[in-house]
This record gives sequence, structure tokens and C-alpha cells, in this order.
Amino acid sequence: ILGLGAEPLAELLRMPFCKYALLSFAPTIWIMAYLGVLRGYFQGTGNMVPTAVSQILEQLVNAVVSIGAATFLFAKGLQADAVYETEHYAHAYGAAGGTIGTGAGAFAAFLFFLFLFFAALTTIIAVFENLIAIKIDLFGWSRKKSVIVCAAAIIILSMPAVLGYNVLSGIAPLGEGTTIMDFEDFIVSNNLLPLGSLGYVLFCTRKNGWGWMNFQKEANEGEGFHFPAGLKWYVSWCVPVIIMIIYLKGYYDMFKGGSTPRLVFWMAVALCMLAYVIISAAGKPRIRVKNRKG
Repeated sequence: ILGLGAEPLAELLRMPFCKYALLSFAPTIWIMAYLGVLRGYFQGTGNMVPTAVSQILEQLVNAVVSIGAATFLFAKGLQADAVYETEHYAHAYGAAGGTIGTGAGAFAAFLFFLFLFFAALTTIIAVFENLIAIKIDLFGWSRKKSVIVCAAAIIILSMPAVLGYNVLSGIAPLGEGTTIMDFEDFIVSNNLLPLGSLGYVLFCTRKNGWGWMNFQKEANEGEGFHFPAGLKWYVSWCVPVIIMIIYLKGYYDMFKGGSTPRLVFWMAVALCMLAYVIISAAGKPRIRVKNRKG
């Protein structure tokens, strides 16, 4: 609307030469609308880093493009002034150059969020492909069946996160002020990631798992830097201890603000899950023997 009505609006304001600035500013309004939605989304999730980075990028591009475009167009305006024997084109073109910089900065910030979107999308596709592949390998499903089952499961399991800030906003699973998203983040960040990494380390360094020799053989295949054999003791003992300390400290930092019984309860839960991983890693490996006919 602004682009099509730039000239009538300029006439209405009795500033006919401002139409050039209005024309160059028109696309920026469309870009800023999408940019505001994206920034609002990250602000709603409590993550201000993407918004801050996009704003810094926006202002840098705005400053550079505004100065360059204003200088270039101001010179063109001087040429137009000389032809038409007036003094208005130089200032009008210079103002248009400044608004072009505003649009360029907003567009750069929008591209930043667009790159974040595609990065997240490729990650989601990779994770989804792993889910599909493991169902095919473990259960012998067809790819079509695996895709349908995984898609349905993801949709159902995503509902608490989707409804967590609206319909289910009254649910506080970890205490007052927490949401379902906080609980899901707690499950992943405070449990699955540290306990999973501990399980992987124990699996790669213990004889009843993959074993250090097999791990090193696999890691050192091909050319390039090889995994040092001298790190066996560090990886086998120091790394698990470090992971356990980080895991327990995460629980302590999260629940230390509450009552003492609540802290004791959750620390006991953490110790139980930690013990389960360690005991599972220390157990004897199960060897599956397939029955052969004939």
C-alpha cells in the first residue's frame, strides 16, 4: 500500500520529493513484520541470543549500507539538480539511500533467522531419519510404516510442548513458576544428555562393552590425527567422574532454592539413576544366539 500510494501520500504531506524515501522504505515494512514475529518467538522461549545477534547484524548492515547508498544517491541527486535546475533531488535521493540502509539491515537480520530455521530443519530431518532407520533395523518395518508411526508419535509427544504455554500453562511439574517445557528441558538437559554421555564413555572403555581396543581401532581408521593411546586412563576414569560431577551439580543447582526435603529427594533420584547406569555398564554382556534350523 505504501509503495503504490507513495506519490499521493507525498502530495498530501505537501512534500512531493519524499516519495522516493517512501518507495524505498515500503519493502522494509513487510520484512519487519516477519522479523518481529521471529524475534517475538525467541523472546517467548526466553532465549534472547538470536534476537541480540540479529539486532547487532541489522545495525551494522544498516550503518554501512545507509552511508554508502546515501552518498551514492546524493551524488546522483546533485546531477539531477543540475539538469532540472533545482535543489531538491539531492536531499530526496540521499534520504532514500538512508531508508534503503534500514531495509538492508532488516533483510540481513531476516536472513540470519532464515539460516537458523534451515539449520534447525536439517537437524530435525537428520534426527527423524535416525528414528526411521532404527525402526527399520530393529523391527524389520517398511520405510512407509516407520515414517507413519514415527510421525504420529512425534505429533502426539509434541502436544504437551505446543499446549504448555496456553491450555496447559497452569501445570507446574517442577514447582511454582515452571512449565511443561521446563520439565522436558530438565529431562533432556539434566538427565538424558549427561547420563547418555556417561553410558557411551563406559561402553567404549569397558571390556563388557565395546572395549578400549575396539574403540581406538575404529577411531583411528583412515588418515589424519589418531586418538592417543595414552589417554586410556583419563578417558576410562577421569571423564566418567567429571560427567558424574556435572550431572549431580546440575541437580543441585536446580533444586537448591527449594526446601531441604525437596533437595534431598531429587538428589536421591539423581543418585538412583546414576547407579542404574553404572550397574548396567558393569554387568555382563548379553550374547544373543540365533537358532539355526537344519
